[in-house]
Amino acid sequence: MLFFLCLIALQSSCLAQQTSTKQDGDGGAYTTFPRAKEAFGNFSIELLYHTSIFQTDNFILTPFNAWSALAAVADGALASTRTELCRALRISINRTLTRSTCQGMTRDLNLNTTTVQLARFNAILIDKSRNLEVDFRAFSRLYDTFTIPVDLKNARVTASRANKAVAVATKGLVTEIVDENDFSEPQMLIISAAYFKGQWTAGFNASSTSKQPFFDSTGVQIGEVNMMYNRFTYPLVDIDDLKASIIELPFDSEGRLSLLIILPNEGVSLKEMLMNFQKVPLDVVYAGLRLDQEEHGEDIIECLVPRFRVDSNLELKETLKRLGIFRMFNDTAAALGHIARSNVYVTKIIHKTVIEVTEGTAEVVTAPESKVIARFEANRPFMYLVLAKTTNTVLLEGVYQQPQLY
Repeated sequence: MLFFLCLIALQSSCLAQQTSTKQDGDGGAYTTFPRAKEAFGNFSIELLYHTSIFQTDNFILTPFNAWSALAAVADGALASTRTELCRALRISINRTLTRSTCQGMTRDLNLNTTTVQLARFNAILIDKSRNLEVDFRAFSRLYDTFTIPVDLKNARVTASRANKAVAVATKGLVTEIVDENDFSEPQMLIISAAYFKGQWTAGFNASSTSKQPFFDSTGVQIGEVNMMYNRFTYPLVDIDDLKASIIELPFDSEGRLSLLIILPNEGVSLKEMLMNFQKVPLDVVYAGLRLDQEEHGEDIIECLVPRFRVDSNLELKETLKRLGIFRMFNDTAAALGHIARSNVYVTKIIHKTVIEVTEGTAEVVTAPESKVIARFEANRPFMYLVLAKTTNTVLLEGVYQQPQLY
């Protein structure tokens, strides 16, 4: 029962941390946030690419959940284990700097709005027998992550309580995340969950949604989708080096969040496009969209996007190994001495995210058809990002490649 109550307390404890976060200009480590944001963006793209290697279906990730939980583990790691984590996460080896950066990013993702449903949850579950360091339990909260000692040998009870706690913390939007088979090794488990659904600034009219064909990257039809349709002054940019077009769909009346749909050019595969991010950082995408808004802000874009729901429950160990993280998973190489007094290693990282993209909006806004100057039709595999606009921080990211009639 203590486990259950502690997990439920996560949201309130995180809110308390956010209110005490150092602000820009206070002269502290948080002043390096722009550089950290760029590094986090690069990590997000790498995480998406390496996850896509193992996925043939649609999937979604919450990169900040993964990054912050792993940064907490890095805080408790020593020697080569810590170096490996810091390099993969693109974070400083200076613990004070990284803690401050994470707090700043957490604060910027704390949205109080009735037009966006956003629920996030992060926890490190460590077996009681590993003798958790009390200080680490407090430090992990600085990374938007709760650390909880549990009886991993009692797998059925622990799984049940973890699922109930996640359901409460996300207000029932995410429920099942683990089962008793996930606790076959009584060591340390990282779990994270997130749910997202937003109302558009310019909503899609449900009466305009129709069943349309969906193609693979070579132009062969592979199924059908319920295609939403609208006309609005959406920012739209073509980036030749990326071999893709990007459209930005803003959420809520203030536009604090937006959905970026990144559509490979005809004949270009998702894998090829994702590889192109090695030479095209996300900041180039953001700058292109910003310039389009400044120079062509009155242009009307015809936009067609599938209505979809993606529910992913991923195990990220193999993905993270491709990012260069090995030692924390190894029972003899893991050096996590600031986390526990007994030898411990990470057995699994379970990452569940749900997103719904529908017509739902506070107000339907449609521009006159006579003023349309371009058409964007996401009728083949694409990637997408949900951005916190104040800092262009990637909140969610995913790939849509298998058509579904949702």
